[in-house]
Amino acid sequence: MIKLLLIDEDAIFRLGLRTGLADIPDVQLVAEAASKAEVWELLENPFLVASLDLVVLDWKLGEIVDRPSEPLYLQIQARYPEFPLFLLTSEVNSEALDSARQAGVRGYCRKGTSLERLVLAFREVANGRIYWQTFPTVQNPKLTSATPIEEGRAKHRYSQWLKNWKTAGLSYIGDDLERIDRQLQHPQLSSVDRLILSGRQRELRVARWVVQQIASTADRWRPRPSQPPSLEAIDPRPNLPPTVSPVVVRSTDLLSGDGQTLQAVLLDNTLAKLQSNLVNLSEETLEIDIFRSDKKRELLYTVLREVENTLAQLRFAEIQAPQLAEKCLEILEDLWRASTETFFGKYYTLPVEGQQLEVVSILLQDADIVRESMLAKIPAVEDLLAHFLYKTPLVVDNISCPAGSLEGMRRAEYLLHNLIIRIANAVVQPLLEHFADVETVKQNFYDRCLLSTREIERFRNDLSWKYRFQKYIGEPKAIYESCYWLLVFDDRGIKKISIYASRRQELEALSGIGQTVTLVLEGRDAIAPRVRSAVTFIGSSLVYVLTQIIGRGLGLIARGILDSIANATQPNSAKSIKFKLPNSHRTVQIDESEPRERR
Repeated sequence: MIKLLLIDEDAIFRLGLRTGLADIPDVQLVAEAASKAEVWELLENPFLVASLDLVVLDWKLGEIVDRPSEPLYLQIQARYPEFPLFLLTSEVNSEALDSARQAGVRGYCRKGTSLERLVLAFREVANGRIYWQTFPTVQNPKLTSATPIEEGRAKHRYSQWLKNWKTAGLSYIGDDLERIDRQLQHPQLSSVDRLILSGRQRELRVARWVVQQIASTADRWRPRPSQPPSLEAIDPRPNLPPTVSPVVVRSTDLLSGDGQTLQAVLLDNTLAKLQSNLVNLSEETLEIDIFRSDKKRELLYTVLREVENTLAQLRFAEIQAPQLAEKCLEILEDLWRASTETFFGKYYTLPVEGQQLEVVSILLQDADIVRESMLAKIPAVEDLLAHFLYKTPLVVDNISCPAGSLEGMRRAEYLLHNLIIRIANAVVQPLLEHFADVETVKQNFYDRCLLSTREIERFRNDLSWKYRFQKYIGEPKAIYESCYWLLVFDDRGIKKISIYASRRQELEALSGIGQTVTLVLEGRDAIAPRVRSAVTFIGSSLVYVLTQIIGRGLGLIARGILDSIANATQPNSAKSIKFKLPNSHRTVQIDESEPRERR
């Protein structure tokens, strides 16, 4: 068994290489590092140092991360001369490579080399030999002309490079957008800072759109044969890389194509969604929320890859539709086990209280708990697998939608998203149960806002209350309302949606607290409208009595009182009497305020 230490700052590249090596029986990736600090921290572990057979690194990493005085491979070689070093880099600087070879580096390959050739090189160097990849000398294009096959290969390499560039670029942009979203949610953020961050957010969104538009031209660089083949002769997914490769399929071919074409399109769409924000926008606490954004994305990538592998194994086994219902829960458990082993590494160990504990073997001991409390609750898994394997129509709002139709594609994508997120939560749940407060786990996986013991315990308590609420109230209510709640990927993050589903049998099987909840809901639906109508009528009547009858009466009384008070406060006010003298046109006015004697 050849055990490797991989040193590379590109998380996507590390994930792809780890996933590809998972199927190689005699080569194992036991540790990874993305910076110089992580390298020295790993090499302080004597058990890891004693087990390593090969150190694979990018010679430019040291200069990119912390700009040391000498390349990182020279520093490792000076401290650990017994380690065979292998350069795996995209740089082709001949002078730097020659100096590395003279310094004692025993192997070199360029990124983009096929996995088979890379494994062969690892074996050669680990066994004490030298493997140095060479490239043909570039000739004058005026003297030589490339064949159509060579042109096709060059275009395909360019397409692969452009796709990798797109993946890494969108990942970095997504991380920045997620960080800015968290800053904008801060309640004490000043208006000036909010304005600056909003402008930065718009710039990043424009940059993401530009990257997607530029990278979309990569599919046009595929080699074309002299005669166009028929549609049936085209392999929909040639040269699968470690991650899910994009598929270009015309919409008219989905209804007539096979299940693999449909599966490839949905997996590719899901992969694109994983490159956007992964912020939890639902009101439900998720286990993956404790992870950093890069680890969260890496875990979801891993589950997506294992879903693809599971579908391939089911096709190869030629499992029949009746057997699918019986083995559905077993398939989910195998998918959870494979995702756990791939994400953490089958032989990943942690130092706890002076002992080296095998993480994966301890996590898999909770298989019964995970199966009953999490995997068995994932809805419509059988329908999704049958849709991929046999093109079985999906029922959407009591309407049968064939495979490849717009509604069927949307429903299948939602079910796939929910499956990936639920499996990822199931991978994290045993880790929180056994190694939640282990410092190595916190530093390698957790978000920096959840590093303290108090925050971790608060997070675990929120999860515990969530499952209690779901068990006694949320799930009976969903059954009574004939719906399932799904977690799906959106451009802004992970959101929660509901879909209609007939759950009559589950409703009849409810008992105890669940049945009581449904009875309370039924009683509320029966009584609440009548009580609401009665309260509305009584309230309207009371308002009428108070305003129209009592209010007006009190208003008249108050007005009379005010008039009396006004008259009482003017005792000496002048009062005059006008009368006309007889046999005269004159009018005489007598003021009663004057004393009678003067009159």
